[in-house]
Amino acid sequence: MSQTKYKMPEDVRRTVMGYIQGYPRRKMWYQQQREEILHQGSKRFEEYVMADGRGGRVYFPRSGSTGDNTASRANRLIQLEQHPNVCIMRAIEEAQEDAGADIPSEEERRRVRQAVLDSCVLGRNFTFEYSALPLGKTNFYERRRRFIWIVAKKLRLI
Repeated sequence: MSQTKYKMPEDVRRTVMGYIQGYPRRKMWYQQQREEILHQGSKRFEEYVMADGRGGRVYFPRSGSTGDNTASRANRLIQLEQHPNVCIMRAIEEAQEDAGADIPSEEERRRVRQAVLDSCVLGRNFTFEYSALPLGKTNFYERRRRFIWIVAKKLRLI
């Protein structure tokens, strides 16, 4: 495998690497937003505790209209899925699936996929030798280049 097979402009490569390095943050944000949408109750008050230990509730005003909570949540989930951060996160996840697609063992495939992502996120702090992968260094870094290229393709940067 040649090193020039997945060439891209340096600015595109840096942009994609920035997206990949932000993947853990985006994934955590997405999960928090999703949980907030799915588990948001119809709580009409906020509880508080004062400095002297007394507590109480502050009641929120009610809106005069009735609404469909389920439809509202579905619309918010659709809007969340169309958010740019979620699109970037999905592109990275789809490219990660391709990283070890030809490896027969599920456990080894999972380790290769995680190592490819870790090598992009950690950068120079990633040590190939300690990852105990079932493939050589050249093959691994070719997969990493392909992973970056696929993310750029899915985000329509190249």
